Amino acid sequence: MLAEAGYPNGFELTLKVVSQAPRVDMATAIQANLAEVGIRVTIQQGNGADIVAAHRARDFDLLIPQTSAYMPTALGALDNFAYNPDNSAEAKNAGNFVWRSAWNIPEISKLRDEANAERDDVRREALITEIQEKFIGASPAVLPMFERFEPIAVNARVNGYSGHPMGMSRLNKVTKSDAQ
Repeated sequence: MLAEAGYPNGFELTLKVVSQAPRVDMATAIQANLAEVGIRVTIQQGNGADIVAAHRARDFDLLIPQTSAYMPTALGALDNFAYNPDNSAEAKNAGNFVWRSAWNIPEISKLRDEANAERDDVRREALITEIQEKFIGASPAVLPMFERFEPIAVNARVNGYSGHPMGMSRLNKVTKSDAQ
């Protein structure tokens, strides 16, 4: 397939990754898998600031970043992977994962806006399903591998703590009782 695409000898890419587990292990596995089909991958490890800066500047071939849904809903999860309302460089929409990848998807982005405005649950669900199908069918530039999960352990002596799904937990009403 590479020969048919004009790369009979394969090609080279750089994969940028934050220097921490499990990302480095994932990068190594991707490197090995791509080598089997003739794509040579150089892994460039860096700290989070370096990798995020390269991502925001659209300066990468392949990259393993980290994100999660801004809102714990189907549309919240789709925003990072299937929404790019303005792909122009002038938009400087570095907060948008899809923009960072320069993936121009006006049809899918329009469907996301439509789903976001839809108040009928059945119609919104149908739109979300359509977005997901178009996303998968488009060979996405941004491919979610897994959803980030951050467990929080709370001792039984802590009272009033309630974790917020977007990391904006309030601690002003949290108290701690004496040891039992």
